Amino acid sequence: MVANLVKGGVIEEHYDAAPSFAVGHRIHVPLQTNDGVVFTIDGENYKLEVGQGYELNNLLDHSVVNEGGADRYHLIFDYVPPQDGFIQ
Repeated sequence: MVANLVKGGVIEEHYDAAPSFAVGHRIHVPLQTNDGVVFTIDGENYKLEVGQGYELNNLLDHSVVNEGGADRYHLIFDYVPPQDGFIQ
């Protein structure tokens, strides 16, 4: 999916509890960002760079604020490694 966080937007601190998150890997690829976007994961602040891929452990507390002058767009997808017995 492509997720938009509008300028001035906030994603409150939370964690994702769905069972599928324990087996998959949540990947974020910033498509558009700005210096005012801060991603906080387990109390640590991060600034993610456009075009780089980042694995996020979304079982940890995380939040995002966009205090910049433009919207932030991330491509977000889950990678689940193949399991034994499945066709690859």
